[in-house]
Amino acid sequence: ASKLLIMVSAALICSIGLTQSSSKILVGTAIISPLIGTIFSIGVALGTGNLRRFCIYLIDFLLEALLGVIVSTLYFILLPMSVTPSKSIANTSPSFLDVIIASFGGIAATLELTRKKTAFIIPGVAIVSSVTSSLCCVGLGIANRSISYSLGAFYVFLTYSFFLILSSCITASLLHIPGKFKKHP
Repeated sequence: ASKLLIMVSAALICSIGLTQSSSKILVGTAIISPLIGTIFSIGVALGTGNLRRFCIYLIDFLLEALLGVIVSTLYFILLPMSVTPSKSIANTSPSFLDVIIASFGGIAATLELTRKKTAFIIPGVAIVSSVTSSLCCVGLGIANRSISYSLGAFYVFLTYSFFLILSSCITASLLHIPGKFKKHP
């Protein structure tokens, strides 16, 4: 329940960041959001063959993503000032560079899970992948009845999520990370 409340907070803050065109707020949102930890948990669970954990994390992922879209949609519908998708600072079409960022980010974050001393790798990956802001852009598009914008933002979200999960799954599998890893993102 607390992860869902944190996701509500992250989506609301991110929506404000989109309204203000503030990359500073969007960076903060990426660090706050529980979504990135859930994404890595899915990849590690897959890589270690832990089907039970995979199912739990997948449900968490779907709930967090849906909640992010609902909160941002409501925010942009109820917002007294007009925010249009064209004024947003969001990316709505992923490139090959996004795939590379997500892939190497997933590798780095999964390696972080195996270290005794921790660094700030996972928050860094959260910042560069910005999955939460993509979800909030879906809500912005829905609120403005811009299906193409919503679909583009959702495509970015899916691209980053897929390649983060895939790379963390492969890394966990190649490193033979046990089903119970050192820490849980």
